[in-house]
Amino acid sequence: MHFVKTAVLTALVAGLSFLTPFNYACAGDSPTPPKRYKLATIAPKGVGWAVHYENLVLPAVRELAGDDFDVKVFWGGAMGDDEEILNKMRKGFLQGAGLSGQGATQACPAMSVVELPFLFENYDEVDYVKEKMTPLFEELFRQNGFYLFAWCDQDFDIIISKGVSFTRLEDFKDVRFMTWYGPLEEKLLTNLGADLVPLDIPEIAPAAQAGKYEAAIGPAAFVLGAQMHNVVRNINPCKIRYSPSVDLLTNAAWDAVPQATKESYFKQREALMKKFNAKVREDNERSLQALYTYGMKKDEFSPSELRRIKAATRHIGADLAGKLYSQALLDELLQHLEDYRAAHAE
Repeated sequence: MHFVKTAVLTALVAGLSFLTPFNYACAGDSPTPPKRYKLATIAPKGVGWAVHYENLVLPAVRELAGDDFDVKVFWGGAMGDDEEILNKMRKGFLQGAGLSGQGATQACPAMSVVELPFLFENYDEVDYVKEKMTPLFEELFRQNGFYLFAWCDQDFDIIISKGVSFTRLEDFKDVRFMTWYGPLEEKLLTNLGADLVPLDIPEIAPAAQAGKYEAAIGPAAFVLGAQMHNVVRNINPCKIRYSPSVDLLTNAAWDAVPQATKESYFKQREALMKKFNAKVREDNERSLQALYTYGMKKDEFSPSELRRIKAATRHIGADLAGKLYSQALLDELLQHLEDYRAAHAE
């Protein structure tokens, strides 16, 4: 599952690199700006997104900040999974992290609202909601002790299986689905009639090889990165869920950044993230196409069957309002989507 987290790494390192030459002091720290910033991610070093960092982000970082910084990145889960990384941030041992959608919702449960099943139809809708709601999510993360430095993309997750063909709602019944993502994913799979097999991240690939589960929801890159293409036999590429990735700083780290530096960052953030996310989305599409070259069967829902599946999951958003996120937050998001679709109706 390491590959699932990799999409966040590039923006994480880029984001925190913007801050490194500038004064950063927490309680008890020396007033001298530190030469090393400690960041963590479960992503492995040397994969595709890191290349985008080298070719796209690093030049922008150097233009803004120069070369006078030293970032210590703990790669490949060296600081534990997302939950452990967040705990180390809360204790002040780490200043930042790159997290998957699961980690995002652990840091700020309200972020779950963007992960509701079949909420978004495409990335244009995602980008519109980002434009309208990023300031609000920044405040929600702040309330939980973190600054939302960058909202990136993991992918639109798909259905993968070890031989089960998903073309009808009934195909989910009693199928053993791996789940790791949290309560929203569990609610989704339960509503579809699946049996749940909860696993921690290190267990996912070995458990697939051992036959402990039959299917999962995740990005195509997960199958490639976890080297599960010899196990997975079927793919249904329906956009069952959008998964974000996030780059976070502790509130203390962000508050210590001079205002002029923040303003410089804000001027560049939108354009930089747009370019970065475009590269990530291209990689995700190539990952999906690569799976087909391995001979995996493509399953699809008919329009009428997809309507049945959406109906079976439609009430999840309302059911979790007041638990993971507020009703007001859900209503605002849905209103933005309604406005966007009305403006772009054919």
